[in-house]
Order: sequence, then structure tokens, then C-alpha cells
Amino acid sequence: MLGVGAILDAGPIEWIVTDVFVTGGLFALTGKSGLGKTFMGIDLALHMVAGRMSWLGFGLKPGNVVYVSAEGGRAGFNLRLRCWCEHHGVDPRSLEGKLFLTPVSVDLVDPDGAAALIAAIRARSANPALVVIDTFARCMGRGDENSARDVGQFVASCDSIRQQLGCAVLVVNHTGKDGNGTRGSSALDGALDAQLLIKRSKSGGISVSAGKLKDAEPFQPIQFKLQRVELSTAMGDAPQSSCVLLPDDDQAVSLRAGDQAGTRCRELCSALREIGGAAGCATSELKKKLGWPKSSFHEVLNLTIDRGDVEVLNDERPQRVRAAESPQASSKSEVRRSPTRSARTSSPKSGRLPAPLGRETGRRRKSSQENGESRGGRK
Repeated sequence: MLGVGAILDAGPIEWIVTDVFVTGGLFALTGKSGLGKTFMGIDLALHMVAGRMSWLGFGLKPGNVVYVSAEGGRAGFNLRLRCWCEHHGVDPRSLEGKLFLTPVSVDLVDPDGAAALIAAIRARSANPALVVIDTFARCMGRGDENSARDVGQFVASCDSIRQQLGCAVLVVNHTGKDGNGTRGSSALDGALDAQLLIKRSKSGGISVSAGKLKDAEPFQPIQFKLQRVELSTAMGDAPQSSCVLLPDDDQAVSLRAGDQAGTRCRELCSALREIGGAAGCATSELKKKLGWPKSSFHEVLNLTIDRGDVEVLNDERPQRVRAAESPQASSKSEVRRSPTRSARTSSPKSGRLPAPLGRETGRRRKSSQENGESRGGRK
């Protein structure tokens, strides 16, 4: 039992995915069959073990992951891993000691099943920040999904994993008949700290929304698509391909609220200090470290420059930046929205970076048309 002093000493909430998944929590990815739930679970896992600092446009804390692939097994996971790494420019061998796969189902209704999984993870010294259970149905053993007692035991097993390993647990699950909550007993929904709902969007892509967030405000739905990737080096005689999860367009993971803008600015500054130090680094290096879409990266970078958190070191390419010694606005409770893309073509004297090469703004296109200039004229 804790007194008030001990409660206050606990400090602020820590996040795996900022404003979505808390450290050590119980979460779910929920959607109908065929919508890419497993691709999204793998995408999160690989972003974490590859050291990426953003996922779905939110801040991400890297860490080791144990993935229980009860449906896809080893071969299916192998193909998806290789395709993800090829698309994102990651050497899959570099993930050794960070990503661990359990290619069989685990009976989490039976306490012995959870104990066996925990023992196997400890035997490999995996030290996971996240354990993914894919899927709920395949890890129910002989349990009944509609039984509150059996689902309660499944939740108890997830709690044992979290408490004994000091990690979070993510459950991949199918939706019920209404297409919103999880299939089966509501006991799982009630135990969740957060739930992401995956649905088919009007454009035919994938829409991700917040079904439940205990410790943060809901966000606007984010649009994604599955893009097929062909392996450049086939694993067998026939060409091999799988899909990766990508934003439907760059703006899909752009800033969505002022408070999140502050989070993204702090995330960028932290990455800049990590890789650049006092000397700073090229903006291309920083973008690669963060793994953000181009428009989102430049939006946040220009906002940090305006706030005085980041300094521009030169006007020529490659552009170099560094974190300011005394950030001016990182502690502000309210942060204004980033300027529009057309405002980002200010001269270097303003301290702001120009828009990415080859991407003219609407204002400049209009100006070019009025003056009879070609698109490739004035840069």
C-alpha cells in the first residue's frame, strides 16, 4: 500500500508510443480479417527493434520485442521481416538480439502456458519492452472466447507476463459482429489500457483510430495502405513478395494537435542531440534517424527552428542543424501549429529551412504561372 508521498514520487507517465501505449501496459490491435492487423503489429515491432523514434506519427521508444506468431509461423514472419527491412533499408542481421520470435501458439488460458513463455523469454535473455500476442484466438487454447472466466484467465496470463518481465503486452485480435469491440467476452476490452481499431477507409485503404485510450486524448483517424514489396534476392526459385504498411500520403502522419506538436518537437531535439551533439548534423541524417515522412519532418523541424529549439548552422546544402543550448519553448504548455508548406520557402535569413528540393509550394507555382515561367525555372 502506497502513501501520497510514494504516489507523487512515481513521476509522469512513460510511453512506448507517445500518447497511445503506456510503458508496461496491456493493449490491443483490433480489426476484421484481411485488414492488415498482423502487418501493423509487425510494423510496430520492427520500428522498435530498428531504433526508430516514430510510429504512426507518434513518438516511439525503441526496445526489444518478443513476437508470438501463432498464425503466420516462422516462414510467413521471415518473408514479412525481409520485405520490411528491404523497404526501410535495414539489415535484418542487425536486429539479432533485439527481435525474438515464438512461431507457435501459446495457451494463455492455462497458467502453465504463460509460465512456459516467460521461462523461454528469460532463457534467451530477451529483456523485451513489448511482447506481441498474434492472435488472441490462437492463444486461447481450449478456452472459450465468449466465457468471461476464460478470457479473465487470458488477461491474468498477460498480467503475469507484464509484471514478471517488466514489459508491455500487445494483443492482436478480431472485431466482434458490430465491427468495433474485440470478439468474444468484453472482459478483454475492459482490461485494456489502449486499443487501436483498424477499419477499411472510404478510399479503400486502412483507417487506424483510437478505440480506447485511458491516459490520453483520442486522435483523428490516420489513413494507411499496404504496399507490395518484391525481394531483390529471392529466398527460393520463385520471386518472393509481401506487403509493408505505409501512410496513404505524407500528410497522414503530420501534426494533428498543438500538444502533440510539442511532443514531436521534443522528440526531434532529443534525436538531434543524440546523433549530432554540439557539432550538429545534416538534416538528411536527422530525417533518417527519425524515420518520418518528408513533409512531417520538415514541418516539425521548421517549428523547432521558430521556437528557438534548433539552430541552422549554414545556408548551403547539405543543410546542418544543431539543438540549441538553451531551448526557448520546450516547456510551453501550448504550442502553435506549424506554418503551412507555402510559408516554408522563406529566405535563409529568417532562419527557416526551405521546402525540400523538387517540391514547389502552391504560392510559387501560382507565381510561376503568372509570370509565364516554367516549373523548372526559378528555384
